[in-house]
Amino acid sequence: MGVNIRAQLGENKEYVRSVKDVCQLLWDRERLPWLWPTALWQLSGKAIRLDKALTIVQGFSRKVIAERKKLFGMKPRDPAKKPAFLDLLLEMQEANSLTDNDIREEVDTFMFEGPNDRDLTLEDLRRLKQTEKVLKEALRVFPPVPMIARRLHNDVEICGETVPAGVTAMVVPFGTHRDPKYFSRPRDFYPDHFDIDECSRRSSYAFIPWSAGPRNCIGQKFAVLEEKVMLARLVRRYRFRATMTFEQNRGLPELILRPSQGIPLIIERRAD
Repeated sequence: MGVNIRAQLGENKEYVRSVKDVCQLLWDRERLPWLWPTALWQLSGKAIRLDKALTIVQGFSRKVIAERKKLFGMKPRDPAKKPAFLDLLLEMQEANSLTDNDIREEVDTFMFEGPNDRDLTLEDLRRLKQTEKVLKEALRVFPPVPMIARRLHNDVEICGETVPAGVTAMVVPFGTHRDPKYFSRPRDFYPDHFDIDECSRRSSYAFIPWSAGPRNCIGQKFAVLEEKVMLARLVRRYRFRATMTFEQNRGLPELILRPSQGIPLIIERRAD
């Protein structure tokens, strides 16, 4: 976006806290049946907290857009310099392709994911084939979003049963990623699941850590590039050993999948 919120330095604490509150409150309403009725949701006090947190998050995004738009109008973008994503959105707005609200929604999406612009050597990253397979296998075993909700526009037949249009269907990547029909060793950490031949034999919708279709994650390609850079740098300098097994440190299926015991590791600097 071309904006650094400096969250790791303790700045913009209210915004960071509000993002966490939005995630937690949305997950509470999703998983607790007694909060589904609107009246009980409002009486719980959580509705007010969510509205307050959303106001802060969306207000921050509007401020970012306004400041960038002002700078965008004062200083033309250097064509030789790679533009930030927000600059591209503002250029599209000038062509009447996007409204202010459209831009705010895109900014909110990127702000929630939290990337930082930085230079990448794409050719180097393309050569990290094994690293990419390891990352994809990690996303298969631990998909970041444990459940995806979609409202059906048409009737859908599943296992001989008709699910009517208008129903909200829940897609569970955690289960899909463990289907032996698509992954030969579903219970193992096996990066060769992502060999070219293996990928060509299965549906493109069998591996959906970023969701799929028109509502998939808009930052997924950038996220994979960022992960490859960080993983490649870290494993060259350090050795990592987990201190707990998967059975001891189960995932918590909140709005985002999280480890129940944190991520306890032993990290050793490489001598070579």
